[in-house]
Amino acid sequence: MAEDYLRLRRSLGFKLRLHGPLLAQFMDYLEAADATTLTTDLAVSFASSRRASSRSCGHTRSAWVPRLRPVHAGGSTGGPIRP
Repeated sequence: MAEDYLRLRRSLGFKLRLHGPLLAQFMDYLEAADATTLTTDLAVSFASSRRASSRSCGHTRSAWVPRLRPVHAGGSTGGPIRP
């Protein structure tokens, strides 16, 4: 299923050089967890795992901080996010 999705996205012009392999890792993670439904807990667990480390997708934490700031702004803490 992931390969079909990636094939479709690539046919639309998306390169997905970094995200394609990460999606495959995520699918493997879900299969190993015997997941039948994608949940926030599973996604967070994968994102926090070593398999999804910053080296997997070529980004450092400081590169993700600005991207996540709008998500964090909707949270209840309202505090700054520091790289």
